Order: sequence, then C-alpha cells, then structure tokens
Amino acid sequence: MVELYIKSDDNILKYVVTVQKYNQEKSIGDIRNAILNGTPVITRDLNESDTYSSLTKHLEPHDLNLLFLDLVNQLIDMGAEVTIKEDDAPITVDELSQRIAFAKEIYDQVQDEIDLEIAEEDENIVV
Repeated sequence: MVELYIKSDDNILKYVVTVQKYNQEKSIGDIRNAILNGTPVITRDLNESDTYSSLTKHLEPHDLNLLFLDLVNQLIDMGAEVTIKEDDAPITVDELSQRIAFAKEIYDQVQDEIDLEIAEEDENIVV
C-alpha cells in the first residue's frame, strides 16, 4: 500500500482542490483534515483497481497508477512538500514510478496467463 502525505502550508486550499479532483469520493474536509493532521491524504494499492468515480471505474490498474503518479507530480509542481510511503518506509517519486512499472509487468503477465487458460479451455470445448 502506498500512502501520500502532504505537508500543510499556505497553499493548502490548492492541494485540497487538486486531490479532490483525483478522488471525488473524498470530501474537501477529509482531505483538509488529513493534510492538517499529517495523516495519509490518499492511499493506493498499486495492484488493485479503485472505483473513485464514474470517470475512473473503467480504467485498468496501471492507468489508475499513472493518474496517482500524475497527482503526485502535480502537487510537487504546485510547491507541495509531499511524502510518499510504502509499508511505512519513505520512497521517492522515482521509486514510485519504478513500482508502478513493475506492477504493470505483473498485471500484464497475469492477464497473459488468464488469456492462455481461456484459449486452452476454448480448444477443449467440443461442439
């Protein structure tokens, strides 16, 4: 599980709006409180699909991971001091990017295996 923390500063409202665009299920108050309390603003399992909104519910896990990475980069570009943690250990944006790429490789391998099993089952069906 990857957690995103944002340090509170004078631009907190900008950060809240940006995070809320990413996850419309989180209220503005919840996002603001997470920033002020130093708790994770967003948590993301890089191997799972999330259904944050009707805009993202049909996306593959990798696409959702790229949206998460984009959110992190947007916040940094806005001047936010962010901390990314995986299993309570801080990681860099580059490490997050590498983990996303690795998760994509695993996802693709699993999909290939599923497709192969389905193809084999289809061959075994006698009509």
